[in-house]
Amino acid sequence: MKQKIKTILDKYPRIFIIVKTVRQSINHAFLAIKKIFSSKYDLRLYSIYNQFLALSGLDGSKATVDIIEESSLNTNSYDLEIEKTILEYYKVNKDKFVQRQIIQKESQNKNIGILFTEIYAVGGHTPLIERLVESFSSTYNMKAFATLTTNHSHPKLEKKINIERFHWIFGEISLIKFVLRLYNSILQKQIDVLFTYLHPHDIVAVAVLALLKEHSNVKVCFVNMQDHFYNLGYKFAHIIVDARPAGLHITKNIRGYKNTILMPLQQKHKAETFYYSDEEKMQLRKHLGIEEGEYFTLTGCASFKIFDKSGSKYFEMIKVLLEKEPLIKHIVMMEFDRREYKDIIKGIFQDSPQLFARLKIIDRVSEYDIYMQTCDLLIDSFPQGGALIHLDMMRNKKATVVKVNKDNPFQSFEFYLPPNYEYMYENTEDMIRGICKLLHSPEEQSKASGELYNYYLDNYEFNVVKEKYEKLIVNSENLETLYEAHKIDIHNHYY
Repeated sequence: MKQKIKTILDKYPRIFIIVKTVRQSINHAFLAIKKIFSSKYDLRLYSIYNQFLALSGLDGSKATVDIIEESSLNTNSYDLEIEKTILEYYKVNKDKFVQRQIIQKESQNKNIGILFTEIYAVGGHTPLIERLVESFSSTYNMKAFATLTTNHSHPKLEKKINIERFHWIFGEISLIKFVLRLYNSILQKQIDVLFTYLHPHDIVAVAVLALLKEHSNVKVCFVNMQDHFYNLGYKFAHIIVDARPAGLHITKNIRGYKNTILMPLQQKHKAETFYYSDEEKMQLRKHLGIEEGEYFTLTGCASFKIFDKSGSKYFEMIKVLLEKEPLIKHIVMMEFDRREYKDIIKGIFQDSPQLFARLKIIDRVSEYDIYMQTCDLLIDSFPQGGALIHLDMMRNKKATVVKVNKDNPFQSFEFYLPPNYEYMYENTEDMIRGICKLLHSPEEQSKASGELYNYYLDNYEFNVVKEKYEKLIVNSENLETLYEAHKIDIHNHYY
C-alpha cells in the first residue's frame, strides 16, 4: 500500500505537492488551535519556538544547504529564554514536580537514560542510539524517552530498551504538561546519566534539560548531532560530545561552551559486518541494470544535502562525470522531499537523455551494506557532506571520494577520513579526475580501501568507542576532569 501511494505521488507531482502542503497546514493549524487554549508559559515557549524556526529555516522557508555565518550559530539567547520561562513555572508550581531528595535509589548501579526526538528507519542518529544501547544495556539499567512518536517502528531496538513516547505536536494542548511529564518520568526512573540525541528545535526536550540542570542530579551528555546548524540546548549540558574539530570549534569559540570533548562516532563490531558473495553482488548489479564491464558508483544521502539555492552543483558534476566516462552507471540512494528537486535534475539533463539514462535514483534501504560492497566507490554528497556513511564505507572496505566544502567548512565532513587521505578535493574538476583514477586502477582501489578499513579499526570500531563512552558514565560525577584534560586545538584528534 505504501509503495502504491509513493508511485502515485511520483507519477502525479501536483498530488505530491498538495499532500505535502495539506500535511504542513494541518500541523500549523493544530499548533494554532493549541495556542488558543494555552497558558502564558505555553505561549512564551511557542513564541521562542517560532522565532527559532524562523531563524533556522526549520519552518520550511529553507530546505537546501545555505551558507551560514559562523557567528549566527550562537543561539544562547533562546536557551536563556527557555530557561527563564520554565524555571519561573517551576517556582510557581513546585508541588507538581518530583523532587530529587524524594527519590531513593534501588541500586548502586548507574541508570542510563537516552533522550531523543525520534528514530528513523534509515540514517540520522538512529545507528548511534542502537550502538549505545548495545554497548550498555547488559551492564546498566537503560531507559529511553522520545519527544515525538516516530513514523517508523524499530523492533530490534525496542526489544533491548523500553521507549517512553511523547508527541508534543499532536498530544495534549499544553507544552508545559509535556515538560512536566517528561521531567518527572526521568526522575522517577532514577536516571543518573542522560545521553541526548535531539532535533535542533526540540523545545520540550530542551526545557526538560533546563530543569534537570537546575533541580536534579542527572548528568546530561549532549551528543552534538547538529554541530553545523542552529541548535537549542547546549547551555544545559554537563558535557558536550563533539565528533569533529569544526564542531568543537563552534561549540567553544562561537557558542562559548568549554565543557566539550572530541569523540568518534561508534560503528559496528568488526565481526558484525557480513561480507556478501560475488554471486550476491552480481545479482544486485543485474537488478540495478549494471552490465558486465560497467562501473558502479554510489551516493547515499538525504536530498537536501545536494541542492542549494542555485540548483545542484552535485548533479552538474555527475553529468560531466557520466560524459567523461561512458562506462559509469551512477546510483543515488535518496528520497525526494521536495518536488522541485526533480525539476532541477531534469533541467540539468534535459539536453542529454543518454546521460540521464545512466543515472538511477532509488530509495535508501535499511540493509545497505550490500550496496556499499557491490559498488566500485562512493561519491560523497555536496555541498553538505555525509558523516556516518563514510564510516560505513570504511567498514565495508570500499573507497570514498569527497568534495571539501571550503565555502562552508562546518558542513564538510572530510575529518572523518584519515588525515592526508588522497581522494579529497576542493573542486569538481580534480574530484572527477580522482574518481576516474580509482575506477581505472584496481590497485588504487585496494590501497585506498585498505587505508580506510584500518582507520575504522583504530578509531570507530564498536569496542574502541565503547571504552570512551564508558568513561563518561564512570566519571559522570567528575566530568570536568575529562574536558579540562582535553584541551586541544581544532586540528588534533579524538579524546
